[in-house]
Amino acid sequence: MLRNLFLCVPLLLLANVASALALPPCPGPNILAWHSCEGTYTLDNGDRYIGEWRDSLPNGQGTQTALDGSKYVGEWRNGLFNGQGTYTTSDGSKYVGGFRNGKYDGQGTMFWDDGGVWVGQWKDDEWVSGDQYTEGEAPPDVMTLFNER
Repeated sequence: MLRNLFLCVPLLLLANVASALALPPCPGPNILAWHSCEGTYTLDNGDRYIGEWRDSLPNGQGTQTALDGSKYVGEWRNGLFNGQGTYTTSDGSKYVGGFRNGKYDGQGTMFWDDGGVWVGQWKDDEWVSGDQYTEGEAPPDVMTLFNER
């Protein structure tokens, strides 16, 4: 019985910590009042953001889906893509990697809609260095990134 108690107590503690770290829902429809909360907002153009907010801006983890079919899932800071994320364009190209101030930045992999794959360093939305593969040439471990996200 003591053994069961030792197994249950850590699980209960983990469950309580996770719920304590969760942000509260954002209050009402006015995003100007959204500070340190989780909420969903649809812009006038139809784009939709679901995620964490701070000081009336997307901040933390979130997902933006645009009417044109493009989608970003990842980290945000001050309303911009910032940190690790995945951006899928409306034509089906997909970038998995680092972002800074809303641009591809740092280590990342671009899966182009024509089947090409570029792996390497990015700076201000530009590919700086790394490896480029044509369709079917990318190593399996690289293709795993495409299939996971």
